[in-house]
Amino acid sequence: MAVTTLRDILRVKIKNSPVRHQAARFVLNGIDRTVGAVVGDRIAISKTFGGGKSLTYLALSELVSRQLPPDLPLSAYELSVFSQNGEDGILQELCRRLPVPHTFVEFGIQSGWEGNCVLLADVFDWSGLFIEYNRKTFEQLQRKYAYNSRVKTVCAKVSPQNIGSLFAEADVPTELGILSIDIDGNDYWVWEAITGYRPVILVIEFNSGIPSEEPLVQPFNEGDPEDGTFFGANLAALEVIGVAKDYELVHTDIAGVNAFFVRRDLLTGAVPTGASVARHGLNYYLMSSKFRHTVSDRTDWVRPGGL
Repeated sequence: MAVTTLRDILRVKIKNSPVRHQAARFVLNGIDRTVGAVVGDRIAISKTFGGGKSLTYLALSELVSRQLPPDLPLSAYELSVFSQNGEDGILQELCRRLPVPHTFVEFGIQSGWEGNCVLLADVFDWSGLFIEYNRKTFEQLQRKYAYNSRVKTVCAKVSPQNIGSLFAEADVPTELGILSIDIDGNDYWVWEAITGYRPVILVIEFNSGIPSEEPLVQPFNEGDPEDGTFFGANLAALEVIGVAKDYELVHTDIAGVNAFFVRRDLLTGAVPTGASVARHGLNYYLMSSKFRHTVSDRTDWVRPGGL
C-alpha cells in the first residue's frame, strides 16, 4: 500500500526505533492539537504545499535508487532539494548523461533560498551568476553568497536590451553549462535576444495554463509582470524558438512549470527527443489544475515567427 499521509510516513520511519518513536509521538500529538477537525487521524500530504511536494519528490527519489534501472524516462529522476519542483533531479541526471561544464547563470532567483541552480552553487561548488531584480530579495541573495568567490550576484532587471551586457560584465563563459530563465513574463523575448552564448542545457518557465495547439507568447512588456494567465509563452512557442536556436526539447517537469532544452550538437541517444519527450500540462503543486493563475481577459497573444 502506498504511504499517503504524514502519520503513515512517521509510523514507517519510527519502526523498531524507541528514540524515533518518542520524537515522532511528540510530533503526532502536536499534529492532533493543531488540526483537530481533521477527520480521523489522517492528514493528506497533498494538502500541505511545501511538505507534500518535498515528501513526494523524496519518495520518488528513493523509488529510483532502490528499484529502477538507469536511463529511465527523465520524469523518474525528478527530485527537489532547493528547486521549486523536480528540477534538481532532472539537471543532475542530464549532467550524468551529457558533458556539461560546471558553470551556470540563473535569473529570477529571488533571495536564493530556492532555485534551479542553488544546489549546484551551494553543494556541488559550481561557478556562476545569479541575477535578481527585486532590491529587497537581492540583498538577501547578496548576503548569502558574500563569502562564495565562485558565485556572482547582480541586481538588475533582465531584458532583451541588456542581457548581452549583463553577461559580458559578469564574464559569463560563452560555453556555459546551464542557463535558467524564470522572470514571469518576458522569458521568451530574453532567450530570443541571447546571442554568442551557448549553454549546454537551458531551463525556461512556460505557461502551461494556456493552450499549446499553436505557439503563443505575451507581447514584450517593459513593465512588471502582469497578474493572471496572460504571461510568458506556451510550450509550443518555446519549441519554435528552440528550433531556431538549434536546441531540442528533452523534458518538461511533472508540475508543468519548466521546460528543458539541450543543444542539438551535444545530444546523444541517452537523452529523449521528439515524441519520447514528456510534455506535462498544468499541475501546480502536483495538484492538477486545482491551483492556477486567475484567468486574464487579455487575448492579444503574439504568434512567433509570423505563425
